[in-house]
Amino acid sequence: MPNTPPRAPDVLHCCPVCERWHAIPAILHRLSYGRAQPCSPRCKARFPELARARVLAEMAAARARLGPDEAANDAVMPTQPDTFRTSKI
Repeated sequence: MPNTPPRAPDVLHCCPVCERWHAIPAILHRLSYGRAQPCSPRCKARFPELARARVLAEMAAARARLGPDEAANDAVMPTQPDTFRTSKI
């Protein structure tokens, strides 16, 4: 096809879920701003779950570094739930 513009070459990315290398279009690479791109819809669905698990593990490690006294102060919960009164107009 003589009127078709040349396509930019694909760029290799490593999937953050399954750690396989896959090619993505160069424009998507530019739009991702350095973030990893999942390789499939299945990996894309699992990615938030893995990110949440990583954050929770980091929080647990930070609490372990604090020691028992500071960790206990961090986990204080109110005895009664907050109630917000709204006026009906």
